[in-house]
Amino acid sequence: MFEIIEERQNDIDRLKILNKRTGEYVSIVPQFGANVNEIVLKEGDKLYGIIDGNKNSASFKNMGIYKNAVLMPFPNRLKDGRYTFNGMAYELHQNYQREGNAAHGFIYDKPFKVNGKTIGKTEARLFLKYDYDGSISGYPFPFEVRLEYKLCAEKGFQCKTDVCNLSETDMPFGSGWHPFFTFGKPVDKLKLKFSVENHIIFDSGLLPTGLKKKYNRFDNYSVIGARPLDSCFKLSGTSGRHHTELVDEDEDIKIVLWQETGHTKYNFLQLYIPPSRKSIAIEPMTCNVDAFNNHDGLIILKKGHTFSAGYGVQLKPANLRSII
Repeated sequence: MFEIIEERQNDIDRLKILNKRTGEYVSIVPQFGANVNEIVLKEGDKLYGIIDGNKNSASFKNMGIYKNAVLMPFPNRLKDGRYTFNGMAYELHQNYQREGNAAHGFIYDKPFKVNGKTIGKTEARLFLKYDYDGSISGYPFPFEVRLEYKLCAEKGFQCKTDVCNLSETDMPFGSGWHPFFTFGKPVDKLKLKFSVENHIIFDSGLLPTGLKKKYNRFDNYSVIGARPLDSCFKLSGTSGRHHTELVDEDEDIKIVLWQETGHTKYNFLQLYIPPSRKSIAIEPMTCNVDAFNNHDGLIILKKGHTFSAGYGVQLKPANLRSII
């Protein structure tokens, strides 16, 4: 029922995990940070491409809004690219040059190697690996990343992330994913649902002020509307799975992103709508924005220890028509 295919499309080498019975597939680009560039899932008798991906290698090289990138060793912004850890000051490249900040770590464009695959009757798994040697002066902490990408019959796409600290000291760490979800139309008429503990208040530079407030705008299904959105939220932190739902009532379907929560898991959520408003980034993160400085959710990974957590995406019936 499943197979893993190597193919080249629009000058991109990619690996496709394919469910031959349903036509569902996930397309991964190992050369550019193990980017999940396509997710195509089935609901009813129709296939839906639900990820706004890059179309060619030039788009990957000019990451722009970092579509669908794996974010390590920190997600989101790092103020001025600077931080202090264990009494030492470090500085990373300011890839958000207009702001003067570093952002989204530095593995989003690194080549991953295939580290194995398994194919069964109800799922297929692709294992990818990247070894960072500690050569960047602003982050001299070697680590190993292992990603397990899985496509499951009736359960959609799943990712398990393992990161092992290979350095001789503790290291500061955060993880995230930057997927842009789409139904091929403007997001304004779509509905969102998610519940959070707090909304993190940003300053004009989109960095945390230290203030947080209660937030219930999307506790129930609510139309996104024309509002801009570039916000971070803190989840309850209790062990389990947090769900964010994006609903297209015209098609009576919803995208469900789940993220594992609990101790050193994905306890933060970032939402961002780009200027085109044709997609929305729903980003699981382990820590707050600028966590290397404010330490909110920052993971201190000890020598030889491994971070492990997961997230996934499903497509389901919306089932809203009967209750509206």
